[in-house]
Amino acid sequence: MAEHLAAKCYNNLLLTLLFIISSLMTLALSEDEYDGLYTLNVEHSFSSGEEAVFSKRGVITLHSLKSGTAEFFTDFELSDTQRQQLKELAANDGVYRLRVGRVSTDENSVNYLYSFVKACALVESRLSDVITVHVDHSGSLIGISVTTTAPWCSGRLPAVGDLQDFNTTVEVQQSVTGPIPETQAYIQRLEMEKQQAKGQQVDNRSFFAKYWMYLVPLVIFIMIVQNADQGAQGGGGGGRG
Repeated sequence: MAEHLAAKCYNNLLLTLLFIISSLMTLALSEDEYDGLYTLNVEHSFSSGEEAVFSKRGVITLHSLKSGTAEFFTDFELSDTQRQQLKELAANDGVYRLRVGRVSTDENSVNYLYSFVKACALVESRLSDVITVHVDHSGSLIGISVTTTAPWCSGRLPAVGDLQDFNTTVEVQQSVTGPIPETQAYIQRLEMEKQQAKGQQVDNRSFFAKYWMYLVPLVIFIMIVQNADQGAQGGGGGGRG
């Protein structure tokens, strides 16, 4: 009976320990992983004027902040018209524009974050680009940037037929909160340095100016003693006459 009770207690303790470990692992993962998929709609424009016309390019899915895992998905293909627009934009030294929608706090409107790259660099890289998603410490979107595999434009544009589909890589950069300056400690240190500087200041006054309060009583005391001696001597001489 006792052995059966001990075995039962041991099994209950083991189950409790496993439950605690599982809960801690779940909590640790929840701190780094998103609760569900985090998706961003990506749009682009081939317009050269100020009033840019945007069309859907694809969707970015962010999986993890800790590992920076994200993917780009699209089921849109560039039309012949869009390829020709991009080629003309590159020939005229224009810019290829990108934007990502961000839902506002009231969830009634969408705010867009923009980025751009020279169209000639995108064309010469044959539509290979890198989209970087910038988020804050809580995972909220704060910015985007786009770069191409071609670092600069050489002027040798490929044919329109070579511009097929985008080859997109997505990177995630999470901002890190910097150290907060210890203002109070800094002010206290400045005050201490000021006090030390005052204590180390050189006194350029003369000897008398610094010690007159000691010298004057000493001089008065000497004069009194001398007058007393002279009076005693005078008194003694009169007695002998």
